[in-house]
Formats: sequence, structure tokens, C-alpha cells
Amino acid sequence: MNLMLTGTVPKKLAGKGRLLALCGLLALVIAAITVVPAEPGETAETKEITVAISTVAVNENGAQAQDYAVLPARPRHTGGNADLFNKQSWYTPPPPAPQVKRKTRMVARSTPTAPPLPYTLMGSYEQEDKTLYFLVKGDRVFDAKEGDVLEGTYRVDGVSNGQLKFTYLPLDISQEIRLGTPQ
Repeated sequence: MNLMLTGTVPKKLAGKGRLLALCGLLALVIAAITVVPAEPGETAETKEITVAISTVAVNENGAQAQDYAVLPARPRHTGGNADLFNKQSWYTPPPPAPQVKRKTRMVARSTPTAPPLPYTLMGSYEQEDKTLYFLVKGDRVFDAKEGDVLEGTYRVDGVSNGQLKFTYLPLDISQEIRLGTPQ
């Protein structure tokens, strides 16, 4: 309920005068509520109450003017189980994941092979009856002759048709490095 004083308030109504005006207004509202008679044929459930509210306006001369406003009747609430604080969720579940068909393919089992030969030939040196080969792997230099085993995985087998032959020991597979000139 909004009660509003309009206009300017003179200094006379400041303090106790204002309090008296508000108390008088409250008394008028209470009297209006209790005096409204019930019409015949109305029950307590269907009775609509019309309340007359008096607003006091004070003009510049200090005279009070009364304005009566009639509020429209509010229908009585009949819903007994209405949830005033209804929970509402804005969550929407994500769409289902797309169905992906898995393709199965048959992979033919291949025979295991040796990795590429990690050594490069840097050069060779011939001694009295044997040849010493200098092999490079990364920043390491190996000197090997026929029959030597390098790092436990490669065996130097010798020279054939201008190629230095190696055997990859875990799988017993033969590999070659090409020499500069055929011998």
C-alpha cells in the first residue's frame, strides 16, 4: 500500500504535525476497512473487498485537500498446493554421442625385419693381412674388423661385391653398406 504526500510540506507540519497527519491517515484507512458492509448472498470465500484510501495533499497555503482512490478488488487465492518458490532448471542434457562404426580390417602378419643399419662407413685402413673399417654412429666412431660384434647387435661378416656385410644378430638378418670401390 503506497501512501504519498504530494506538494510541498510547510514548516508547520514538520515534526509533530507530520506525525499527527500520518496517524489521522492511518485511522481513516482502518475505519474504511471495518465500515465496508458485506452484501447479502456473499460468502467469506467469494467476498471481494473494495477499500477506499484517502490521500492527503497539502497545497502551498497549508490547506489540505482529500482525494479518494478506489482500489480494484483482488480475487481470493483458491489454489492450496501452489508452489511459490518453484525450482526451475535451465540445464539441457548434451546430445547423445554419435555412433561410430568401427571398421575391422585384417592385417596380414608380416615377418619381422631388422631396423635400418645405424652405421655409416667413414673409411678403412689396411694392415698386413686384415682390413680395419671405421664406422660412425651419431658422434661415436667404431673401428671394426671381420668377425667383430658391435654393441651386441651387429656382427661384421666381411666384404663381398663391393659391400661390407653385417648380420643383425637378434633376427639373423643380413645387411650391407656399399663401399666406395668394388674389390
